[in-house]
Amino acid sequence: MKGKEARYRISPNEEERLLKEETEKRRKLRLIQVREQAKQSAKSIREDVRREKEKQLMRLAKSIESDLERQKQEKVYELQEQYENTLKNIGQGHKDAQEHEDGSFERLKRKLEAQEAATRRHMKALEKLKNEKVLKALKENQT
Repeated sequence: MKGKEARYRISPNEEERLLKEETEKRRKLRLIQVREQAKQSAKSIREDVRREKEKQLMRLAKSIESDLERQKQEKVYELQEQYENTLKNIGQGHKDAQEHEDGSFERLKRKLEAQEAATRRHMKALEKLKNEKVLKALKENQT
């Protein structure tokens, strides 16, 4: 019997137990694979979310930066306009004062001319009055 090796058959209970163990082993392996796949999927989703969040933050930062730049340009433009208007108006005060003085000078000149005319009329009236008195005195002396 040395040439013949004995072959043993597995009992039906052992076969069933081995099948159950194999099935359980495969089930556990599949669970591990599914869990690993879920982990990878979650990791991928988290990474995608992180990237998208980063992109949105970059877009927001660029938007804010462009808004600030636009506001800065508007402020610079307003200040330049104000500066130019101020430069235009620098001489305006002197010009207005000079025009006012010119108006005052004209009024003063008219006032002096009116006073001179009044003085001439007064002198003329005094001379006329004097002449009338002289004529009256002459008429009285003649009568």
